[in-house]
Amino acid sequence: MIATLLCFSFANLSLSFITKYNEKMEIFATPTIELEGYTGAILHSSQTLAWEENGTIISNAANSQDSTDICPDGSGGAVIVRTDNREGGDINIYAQRISAAGVRQWSPSNGIIICNASGDQINPQISRTSTGEYIITWRDQRTDLGDIYAQKVSATDIRQWTPSNGVVLCDASGEQTLQKICCDNTGGAFIVWQDWRGTYKAIYALRIGFQGTIHGDTDGTRIDEDQTSNLFNSYICSDGNGNAFIAYSDEDQINPNKAVLVAQKLNSSGKVEWGVRKDLSSGVVENQIEPKMCSDSTGGAIIIWRDNRNDIRYDNYAQKINSTGDR
Repeated sequence: MIATLLCFSFANLSLSFITKYNEKMEIFATPTIELEGYTGAILHSSQTLAWEENGTIISNAANSQDSTDICPDGSGGAVIVRTDNREGGDINIYAQRISAAGVRQWSPSNGIIICNASGDQINPQISRTSTGEYIITWRDQRTDLGDIYAQKVSATDIRQWTPSNGVVLCDASGEQTLQKICCDNTGGAFIVWQDWRGTYKAIYALRIGFQGTIHGDTDGTRIDEDQTSNLFNSYICSDGNGNAFIAYSDEDQINPNKAVLVAQKLNSSGKVEWGVRKDLSSGVVENQIEPKMCSDSTGGAIIIWRDNRNDIRYDNYAQKINSTGDR
């Protein structure tokens, strides 16, 4: 059984949702709580389990449902987005909202359609907006190997943007993939992805406003204009002030088995903010990959990554930057 974990905390209390799918590719979810080191399941006042003991069913439609992502709904529940092969042909995107009591909120119970265009839609990612809606982005193969699309869904399961099968964010030549998303604090979102339109793998990003308007260059803003090597493993987070930080790996030109970790900032206009990208590790050239980061709540960010600078085994390193990218 494969699982995805969502956690969010309030003071000394943390709430986690685990989504998982079994050998039948049915999706389940289970919440747990942890208070000062103690972990348990959520209970009703009657001391009975709020959710099914072995997981609450999210979808048991025909064929496979997998590739999940999840975000909190702001009311103790969560919204889960996934790929879905219930028709037995193309892979589509579906979503469901689950309440704090473990009850599926949207109809039909096996999930609402986010996109059922021709071709496969894969790797969905979701973020809750500051206005209580949900923006979902995915890699879309309706016309080629992969473009980037998005759709916004209301808290009551209504798709908000036209066309209903998603707004195209990037349909440039080559393959666009591995997109990530974060909210922009004004009802929209920032989205970053890996892009094969040129000689090297590049990183592109943009901002999509609450009405579905694109902010940035057509087909995305190139994050590193002086690129002479492959860029990959991008990750994005909000700075809390309407901008976003992007961390990514830059492959060494001489030794492609090594990469340095760098960062850039995207402003609310979808444009690169810093004239020169920021080095996160003082030029240490080994293999610094798979960054994750979050806002530090003061306009900066904290980044963590995998790093094998000391030996062939990987360690975890972290760095904190302020609003101007200084460590």
